[in-house]
Amino acid sequence: MKKNEKIFLTFMVFVAIFLTLFRIRETQLIIHDTARDTLKILSIWQEKSFTLIGPIASFSLHSIQEFYFGSFSYYFGLLGMLVFGFQPVNAIVPTTILFWVSIPTMYIFLKNLNSSRLVLHLGTIFYVLSPLTITHMRFYWNPNTIIPLSVFFWYLVTRKEKTKIFEWGLIAGLISATVFNFHYFAVIPMAVWGVVMVFRKSWDQVMGILIGFLVGTIPLFLFELKHEFYLTKALIYNMNHRPEGKLLDAYTYLGRLGESFLAVLGIKSGEISYNTLLHVSRTYYWLVLGLLLFLTIYTIFKLKTSKKVALIVPLFVAIVFAAKFSDTEFYVRYVFGAFPLLIWFLAEMFDNKYLRYLVIPLLVLMIFSNNSILRFEPKLKTGYVSLNVLEDVSKKIVSDNPHGKYNLSENIYGDAQARGLRFFVQRDAAVKPQGDKDYGWLNRLYVLAPSLEKIKSDNRWEYYASGEWKNMETTNFGEVNLYRFDK
Repeated sequence: MKKNEKIFLTFMVFVAIFLTLFRIRETQLIIHDTARDTLKILSIWQEKSFTLIGPIASFSLHSIQEFYFGSFSYYFGLLGMLVFGFQPVNAIVPTTILFWVSIPTMYIFLKNLNSSRLVLHLGTIFYVLSPLTITHMRFYWNPNTIIPLSVFFWYLVTRKEKTKIFEWGLIAGLISATVFNFHYFAVIPMAVWGVVMVFRKSWDQVMGILIGFLVGTIPLFLFELKHEFYLTKALIYNMNHRPEGKLLDAYTYLGRLGESFLAVLGIKSGEISYNTLLHVSRTYYWLVLGLLLFLTIYTIFKLKTSKKVALIVPLFVAIVFAAKFSDTEFYVRYVFGAFPLLIWFLAEMFDNKYLRYLVIPLLVLMIFSNNSILRFEPKLKTGYVSLNVLEDVSKKIVSDNPHGKYNLSENIYGDAQARGLRFFVQRDAAVKPQGDKDYGWLNRLYVLAPSLEKIKSDNRWEYYASGEWKNMETTNFGEVNLYRFDK
């Protein structure tokens, strides 16, 4: 690698470090899946209750046969907490480090494809600066780690060295198994690549990937053997009892096909929302998609090598699958298994003497969105509170030294079980609170809310389950109060 390439990549890594770490604690939200899974990580360590299955798949929520992903995401998060301390934000550290390491790998992947100098640099810049990348590198969620992992996979399967193709395929297979463990659907483009290699008669790579994948999925296979193939049965049950989704019209479907491209460029946020500089009307949105469709067709026809043409297949299979099986919004996480291919194809679009002038405005869009991500502040008006507030509230509860049966709730954004606050109390309290479903027959209940009136007007079961409360103590924490109810 030449000196100027090393300087460029070193600079990009430092940019990535800044974008992933700046104000990370101040912007962090411990809500929804993040709160659920960081709390699970804490329980795994405190109770030494190790598991082979992980988070529940969203399509099986509230099903009588819940379907689960693998447990690797828990242990990635646990590794970060063990090394850097049991703070929710530390669960993202292993993923963030993988992202930094994957930046030079992304550059070499593009180089493997004999990309032009513009595509080499633009693809790497898109990968680092895309608000879609930065958003998912700044919070803990099982699909996020797939972004850097997919870079390593596609780098390995496009290496030029022929003498070690089986060995590289074996490692790529292990990586695909890890991706599969994090989120089953993300492995689809990798599986499609295996099929492409069968047609190209690249048997060494096919066998390497297959053996590596089988070895890497042993933990899930052991779980299936131990539990009479529960996951397989749960998947079949949920697929057969899946509620009928809304039939997509042609315009909506076409729009979904372009969602991942727009999210990478910062024109439109992904399923995890962030501010964008452009707030286009429906008319202009379709004009942008029309231009994107034209550029897609143009780029496909200008690709010169068979390897590049072959890479289009897994990329567009992933995009079509995501468009088809997303719910009310486009699930861009379904495309993460082909993320480097998406970045590469976007860079190829602008490898034109006219279109390259659009690069600067696009980078401005990305920088604006990243600035909004880095400047975000959890406040009550946005429906959230910061980690600092939650930890301060937890210190008050722990200082009460609660005994007997007590529990936690909140009336802020909808997490009635207060999983964000629960993490800190569960971590520090000598006597742990009751489980997040155990609200009957309590001696004490702590509720975090902006007002007593909101607690009563929300009429939540968690507040009323133990009957009428007799005594109350209030402690103010700025925009919210901690209410302690006793019998």
